[in-house]
Amino acid sequence: LVAEAVDRFVKTSGTTGASKRIPITHSLSREMRDAQMVLIVNMLRENKMHANGTKLVFVSPASSETTSAGIPVGANTGRMQGELPWFARFDTAPASAILALKNPDVRAYLTAVAAASADAGSITATNPSTLWLLSRRLHEWAGPIATVLQEGWVPARTPDGVEIPGGWRWVHRKLFKPRPKRAARLRAATAV
Repeated sequence: LVAEAVDRFVKTSGTTGASKRIPITHSLSREMRDAQMVLIVNMLRENKMHANGTKLVFVSPASSETTSAGIPVGANTGRMQGELPWFARFDTAPASAILALKNPDVRAYLTAVAAASADAGSITATNPSTLWLLSRRLHEWAGPIATVLQEGWVPARTPDGVEIPGGWRWVHRKLFKPRPKRAARLRAATAV
């Protein structure tokens, strides 16, 4: 498929059929990184808040499996974020530990908690429906999320009753700090 050695594979979404693997070579990776730099420079120039707040970045893990030959396979969004310069990756949310959670219900809930607790300067998502779904979940789960923000702890279960592993909650407890003012604003914003 390619003349150059394959560094990794990225998976397609599988929207139109089975997910496929696309080879990523060093040259392609470099070209994509250079194109991203143009975007980042313009974003920093046009949005002064980008550098002043947390960057909400919704990506999938760069590596979620490996081939039998040991070549990493994952999402292009995670791969691209990992290749950004440090200043573009600094102070981002949700934490990679949240985005790497295998259970989609737990990942969705903790992503919404992280988004609600962030003082966001910018939001990046490759799929606009991600932002729509996040907005819906913030409204739907406002009460439980506000409780997490108020107390600074993660409960044993999501609002839908899915168990959040105790070991994960213990190891990553520092990701969730009390934000009582943020909790009050979320409650006020979603009051009907």
